[in-house]
Amino acid sequence: MISQHSLPHPVKFWQSPRAVLGMSGGILFFFYLLWASLAPREIFWSLDEGGKYIYLRSILESGRLNTPLLYPSQSLDPSFGFVPLYYFLPCDGGICSWWPLALPLVSLPFYKAFGWLGLFVLPAFFGALSAVLTGGITARLSGSLKWGMTALVLTSLATPVAFYATRFWEHTLSTAGVLGALWGMLDADEHRRARSAVLAGVCGSLAVFFRQDAAFLLIGFGLVLLVRRPRLAIYTALSAVLASLPWMTLNLWTSGHPFGSTFGKLVEADAFSGWQKAGLKLLAYALFNPPRADAFIFPRWALWTASLSLLAGVVLAFFPRLRWLSLTAFGGVIGVCGWVALQPTGYQAVHGAVLAAPQVLFGLYYLLRKPAWKHSAFPAMLAASLLVYGAVYLWRAWVGAGGLQWGPRYLLSFYPLLVMAALLELYHVHLSGRKRLLTGMMFLFIVASLVGLSMSFRGLLTARTLTGYYARTLPVLNAIPNQPLVLASKAFAMDVPALYFRGNVLSTGGDVEIQQRLMNHLRQMGIKEIYFVSVYLDDNAPLEVISERLKEHPSGVVITRVDLTGEP
Repeated sequence: MISQHSLPHPVKFWQSPRAVLGMSGGILFFFYLLWASLAPREIFWSLDEGGKYIYLRSILESGRLNTPLLYPSQSLDPSFGFVPLYYFLPCDGGICSWWPLALPLVSLPFYKAFGWLGLFVLPAFFGALSAVLTGGITARLSGSLKWGMTALVLTSLATPVAFYATRFWEHTLSTAGVLGALWGMLDADEHRRARSAVLAGVCGSLAVFFRQDAAFLLIGFGLVLLVRRPRLAIYTALSAVLASLPWMTLNLWTSGHPFGSTFGKLVEADAFSGWQKAGLKLLAYALFNPPRADAFIFPRWALWTASLSLLAGVVLAFFPRLRWLSLTAFGGVIGVCGWVALQPTGYQAVHGAVLAAPQVLFGLYYLLRKPAWKHSAFPAMLAASLLVYGAVYLWRAWVGAGGLQWGPRYLLSFYPLLVMAALLELYHVHLSGRKRLLTGMMFLFIVASLVGLSMSFRGLLTARTLTGYYARTLPVLNAIPNQPLVLASKAFAMDVPALYFRGNVLSTGGDVEIQQRLMNHLRQMGIKEIYFVSVYLDDNAPLEVISERLKEHPSGVVITRVDLTGEP
């Protein structure tokens, strides 16, 4: 019988588990980086990416970490009343970044070395590393490299990890830290190794450096280790605290808060706001999709079918003899998700955790199998992290938490964990010899994984299409004389930072009173003409709607010259 925690020892180097996983990770890294390189330069899918890029450029050009944001249009707007940024913080007579320092800081050397492509080196590398760690942990727990490789492939291509590995975002960096912490804690628990416990603390600290919400997931891991191995849990906690002191000090120096400039504001936000607005529907929205303009809005029948099927599948899963009924119910969920994946409408975002990768549902069976809890600490750690993070999510989340996203980015770290759990359960059924059950589960799991795969590649293509649309605006806008450009949108200069750095771009946010105030202000400065820019691309409309607009306005913008002198 194959050991739960041992791997075979191949003779040839390139057949060893580490070599196979490492080479696969290298291929993934170059795939992610190649895809990212195809995007237009200085154009982003999300304004979050643009905000972080503007922060990076500000650090680079000022030579200081605790720098306010560059504002090239400040000569036109010395009072900062018309800043073309959707998010920023006022500070010391200037404007400061809404976003923490972590990603811009660690990306800076790669940007200096490789230019635009350097922005995506770390997200791509840690996206690949997340898949490798997922494969490694799965192989270790199953004793099968083949099942570990399956976990690597599914995580890297059929979950939102694929999408976020190609964006200038810190989510894959945090996810890799979470998985590194899990690896360390599992090794510490199994072999009682202090160095693994210390390594887990360091990895967990780095995960929290990039995403503070990762702390709640890691707390779940740590609580289990504390119960099972108290001394080693203390080592993990102490190493995490010591590893966190430098970056907390850095955050305190640069933003005034050890966890970053926006942490306090998020904590101060209304508790249970999502629950108060949506009630039980919040759960359906989080698992499938909220009724947002950027997402596919589920018809009532589809949302009810998916939600009730999921509920039935979960309840029935608690009864092993009713596994077939549970699988049938999950089949209904997978069917609805597949139907959404095939919709012709070009929705710009996916918010639902299950919708993005329905194969994660099979992880529930692993958590409910009691013998699994005896073989490893993993099921207890996964269950504890789901409970802790789930409670915090309900406490702090709002409807559509995460904004524009392809798969819930706050929950990204759970995808590798649940893929592992699903595959470990399938491997157990395989070893048990229950061929009919294995056939049924494998069929549904493959279909669900294909839905996840199609969602991933649809996301990659959607981002590529939208950034291509944004790129159409630059030739027209760059041809305008060096007079003030006034955007109705505060987000577009973050999607297209090349506009922000022109030095003559302002925004009214579409407010008529602010527009009139801006015109009076510029008239007093002696400016004789300005150009109002209406953008037809950034309102989260479906891609086919934007495509129709481009037939009438090929550049995606309408420009109106306004004479401020009052002369005809």
